[in-house]
Amino acid sequence: MCRFACKQDVAGANERRLASLEGSVHPFLARDDGATDALGHILAPLELKLKLAAQVMLLKNRDAELVNGLQGRVVGFMTRVEWELSCDCGVRQANIGPRCDDGERLPVVRLSLSSNGTRVVRVPRERFTVEDGEGNQIAQRTQIPLTLSWALSIHKSQGSTICPLLVNFQRVYQPGQAYVALSRAASEDQLEVQGWDRRCVRVHPAVKKFYARLAAASLDSSYSG
Repeated sequence: MCRFACKQDVAGANERRLASLEGSVHPFLARDDGATDALGHILAPLELKLKLAAQVMLLKNRDAELVNGLQGRVVGFMTRVEWELSCDCGVRQANIGPRCDDGERLPVVRLSLSSNGTRVVRVPRERFTVEDGEGNQIAQRTQIPLTLSWALSIHKSQGSTICPLLVNFQRVYQPGQAYVALSRAASEDQLEVQGWDRRCVRVHPAVKKFYARLAAASLDSSYSG
């Protein structure tokens, strides 16, 4: 997986990899409600385009095994009836969503678990909500909780452990981004870095001020003692 600082680089890389796969594109358009201009930071895309063998990442926690950040590949598209009649009972798992999606042909994904096993799941639509400062829901997006994951933004991959990992630092622009990117790697021997520049490593001004005050307080204390 490759990680970029800018969303445009991520989108371009994923679109190129998707286009290289054979087969038809299966588009999934989100259903948005409320103050839709507040949905810009929702991780689920407005339009998700998938193909067989597309590399994807799960965006919602479902149970103890199926958690946000798991990666896998699309292995099919099925309605609920097709899924339940599937004869591949050795790997088939229970549908992970509500029973209101019977007619829609949804993606079936083989996800790699943190325990090193795999689970094959049919992934239904989920709700992603936005709240105001008082905890009131102001907007909602209903979408398949998946995103293409050949490449991800540094922001989107927070909290994930990625192996192997390629990090591109060419357009890092925020304090802390370099740390977040590198800390997702599971091991040094499976980490590749592109576009490295020591100026990529930036400390937030508020952090500098905090430690400056801490040092000054420590110095004052030593003099007073």
